[in-house]
Amino acid sequence: MAAFASALVILGFALAFVFFARSARARRARDEAVARERQLRRQFDAILSTAVEGVIITSADGEVVLLTDMAGDVLGVSKDDAVGRPLARLPVRIVDEHLRAALPADALGTETEQGRPRIVGVPGRRGTEDVRWIQVTARVHHDVLDGKSATITTVTDTTGLREAAEALNRSDAQFRKAMENAPVGMALVDLEWRIMEVNRAFAEMMGSTVAALRGTPLASLSHPMDLQAERDQLQRLYDGHQTRFQVEKRYVRADGNVVWTVQDVAMVRYAGGAPDHYVLQVRDTTDDRMRSELLSHRAMHDP
Repeated sequence: MAAFASALVILGFALAFVFFARSARARRARDEAVARERQLRRQFDAILSTAVEGVIITSADGEVVLLTDMAGDVLGVSKDDAVGRPLARLPVRIVDEHLRAALPADALGTETEQGRPRIVGVPGRRGTEDVRWIQVTARVHHDVLDGKSATITTVTDTTGLREAAEALNRSDAQFRKAMENAPVGMALVDLEWRIMEVNRAFAEMMGSTVAALRGTPLASLSHPMDLQAERDQLQRLYDGHQTRFQVEKRYVRADGNVVWTVQDVAMVRYAGGAPDHYVLQVRDTTDDRMRSELLSHRAMHDP
């Protein structure tokens, strides 16, 4: 009997040891899982906080479950006012591309077709009439919130891009107006030395029209004896050895007459430095050259 009792005690200790060992392993596994989940959450939050797009996650019943700082900044709404609230009641004023009022649920929660973004406007920073244009892309994802679907919406502020494009268009329009009205010949020429655009002064100098000269190889208008010198200078300009050059050269008009010119050529480059196109300014010096040659002739032959 004593031996049996001893065996029971030993068995009890063994079972307790196994139980505590298993409990310790379970606690350790649970703690590791919790720590891993926290780490993943920190990484997820870090990715969202540094993303250039704002992110909104809406549950299947239309409730906002996540709104990043970037999304709040773009929409002009705080997390406290958004998370837990139905998307349809989000406190933000939205308009469509035609400045017509749009519902938040339609503008932000409706899935965009084939991933193409929609453009909507939200209040800007320069008064009540200012509109801040944003791109919205929304997609429904399944089994992401406790096995249920959710809509993930990204919002991107495109106001800066639009303003830059408008400024570029204004700058381009101003340049073209100045080019068209310039008293000297001007031309935009591509890297293959074909005319992209010319002004009326250059066209008249060539005895042609603006429309007829577009797409014309500029070399076909040059005097054959001046081509090589011009090509050498162009190569140096293309290679970056010089920023511009000036050359005296002859052009052949449509009627066959020769026009003497002084030509300034500059290279327009992309922001990264790659060549884009050439800008030419051409001044007709035929009369000056004829007067100079006449004076030289008189000096040599008159008594």
